[in-house]
Amino acid sequence: MNFVLSRTLKDPLAAMPALIELLKQAGPGLHCVTVCAITIFHEKDVTHARFAVPTRLKDLEAMAEQIAPPLSAAMLTTWCEAVVIMRSLEHPESGRTETIQGWHVRDGAWAGLSAQQISNGYAVDQDEKRLPPEPGVRYVPAFQVAPQSQDRAHAPM
Repeated sequence: MNFVLSRTLKDPLAAMPALIELLKQAGPGLHCVTVCAITIFHEKDVTHARFAVPTRLKDLEAMAEQIAPPLSAAMLTTWCEAVVIMRSLEHPESGRTETIQGWHVRDGAWAGLSAQQISNGYAVDQDEKRLPPEPGVRYVPAFQVAPQSQDRAHAPM
């Protein structure tokens, strides 16, 4: 985790139960989960991991550890928030449609983004110009992720 303030987190892996639940709810397929977290101090961390579901829980946990710290900061503190984007292929071998959905995480709460919000935020380039639709990509509203009850660190130090 790139955050200078990551040392203030009691548990940098606190997001693990939420990530595992997210992947269980996503169902079978190949999923790429990207977490972009930003603090009120303008520090940013972007990380991602690929998951094949179903797989052994131990393997899911090992992959989720890669993206848990920045998400944990958004779940445990009031000085960080995150966006979680999940790209999914239900049957990767068949080349079927890819599905993209996302969530905004702040103060421990997961708010699902609409298909339009994902499309508006995802399909732009670095100059914020609209990109043409990707063939075979569907933007869908996010399913509900149950919030995890955690103690929050309301001050950065």
